[in-house]
Amino acid sequence: MNKLVPLTILLMACFGCAAVEAQVDRDQNSQAPCVVVAGAVHSPMRFELKRRPVKVLEALAFAGGPTQRASGTIKLIRTGEPCYQEAWAHKVWPDHRLEVTELAFADIQRGTESANPYLKAGDVVLVVESDPIYVSGSVATPRAIYFKHVPSLLNAIALAGGSLGVTGDTEVVIFRAGDDRGYKELVRINLSELNKHPKRSPLLHATDIIYLGTAGNLVPQKSPPRFDSPPFDYRPASPSVNRARNGIAIL
Repeated sequence: MNKLVPLTILLMACFGCAAVEAQVDRDQNSQAPCVVVAGAVHSPMRFELKRRPVKVLEALAFAGGPTQRASGTIKLIRTGEPCYQEAWAHKVWPDHRLEVTELAFADIQRGTESANPYLKAGDVVLVVESDPIYVSGSVATPRAIYFKHVPSLLNAIALAGGSLGVTGDTEVVIFRAGDDRGYKELVRINLSELNKHPKRSPLLHATDIIYLGTAGNLVPQKSPPRFDSPPFDYRPASPSVNRARNGIAIL
């Protein structure tokens, strides 16, 4: 995640470029050519292409730069539409084939020209979010956990507020996705024994599902759970970039 810091500096430097205006989404002209920036950015937005071509890095600057949940990958999706607003509304994609190109933050930092292409009307710049770990069952706050350094099993339980109602029968199960993306039970551990020997706490993988419960009440996990509580992200927030004034973002 340290790779995002130099990129943030690059994004802030973009504001020293020649003045360019982009209209922030106000639904004033649904047919005007526009670009959507979504995913792991501080301010997901739609803006109209007005005065000159805009590159990917500039579009990220308009949207406040990547958050600490950014995985390091950007998907540039060419929809072939003048202004694809359905992406802004998180609905369906067009029914025709889309051109999708994966770009890397690291390549943008190195100044690789092909990693920072000019955008076309209808493009969607999707900053891919990193995969979390899911903790559910008998914990204080079931939630998704985003991490900078891979946590151990006990660390993940602590970040979810700790276990509730622990008895000698309380067990922890790690479910891990296989090559077919289906979840299978990886390991089952007695929580009391694990607390006695914390050095035995295994390291987790992104997308792991951790479930706590008594031996007779453990629920098989087939897919990541959905939580009402916000995801827990203990990584420091990256500096935000100043943007819209009176509805106009100025680069």
